[in-house]
Amino acid sequence: MKKPPALLELLDDLQDEIPTSSVQTVSGSKAYIYLDENAVAAEDSIILHPEYCKLLFDSTETVELLMAALGHPRHASIELHEVEMSLEVLNMLERNFVAVHEI
Repeated sequence: MKKPPALLELLDDLQDEIPTSSVQTVSGSKAYIYLDENAVAAEDSIILHPEYCKLLFDSTETVELLMAALGHPRHASIELHEVEMSLEVLNMLERNFVAVHEI
């Protein structure tokens, strides 16, 4: 699935604003955002690579901006692959997504 224009714009803005991130990633880190409750395949998701994860999961504020860029979906879920972030941010993801899977 293509990234929505609002998400692409947010990523561009954050690249200028966040010089370093508290998010820990490795080369294989990814996040898959499923906007539809029926989506199950990677092709049905928005894929975030390590650099995007660092930007979007840096703080509760960036998570709020992410949700706004996605249009505050009601049935969205997220899969985090080898992405480590603060407990505060993880809790914020759990409040905004119907399911958060850490792999």
